Amino acid sequence: MTGTGPPPGEVMDDDTLTIATAMDHGVLVVRPTGRLVWNTAAIWHSWLETLPQGRPDGPVLIDLAELAFLDATGVSCLINAHRHLTGPGTAVAFARPGARVTRWLQITGLPTLLPVFDTTEAALRSLLPPMVTP
Repeated sequence: MTGTGPPPGEVMDDDTLTIATAMDHGVLVVRPTGRLVWNTAAIWHSWLETLPQGRPDGPVLIDLAELAFLDATGVSCLINAHRHLTGPGTAVAFARPGARVTRWLQITGLPTLLPVFDTTEAALRSLLPPMVTP
């Protein structure tokens, strides 16, 4: 049988997800690693719930470079994160999706709805105000 997921009722051994965060120029950078799929979505939701007052104080960059795969549940997680994290003074951008993640994003049309960038630099530029020079 060919495909990208496990047979129905089975969990792939590599269905893991870790989420690292760091601050960069006042931007919360979120780096999920692994697979954002139906059986790892709870990890993603738990991370969102750990944020103070439900959302950070400033912009958020979700760096997708180490996200190996996502399914329809993972796409839903990204949409929900964007909705949850976007508010007054808080913008969200996604950066560096790999080929498999890009394919899912294109199939679902998300790049027309969410700010997705090829590089972290472009995503950071979209989140930060332009530098004013005297």
